[in-house]
Amino acid sequence: MQWLVIKGSKTNLFFVNAFKCIGVAVNFDGLIDKLRSVVSECHGVAASGVYLLQPRTIPKTSSGKIARQWVKKVILNCIVIIVV
Repeated sequence: MQWLVIKGSKTNLFFVNAFKCIGVAVNFDGLIDKLRSVVSECHGVAASGVYLLQPRTIPKTSSGKIARQWVKKVILNCIVIIVV
């Protein structure tokens, strides 16, 4: 799970996570709504975006961490490979 904060004229919080559906029907709208409400309730902030990506599509740094600059670039340029 990755939270990404992008600061500009206003600060935006995004939830980015790899998601694999294993033979079960998933209500993605309901899942995304639930993620947004839990974030709001627990942290008092609203998520600007929720992105569920295919597993192993988010590049990692040489130390194994998520490449946040890549994620930021993808979100800001609206280039998103969404699994849903």
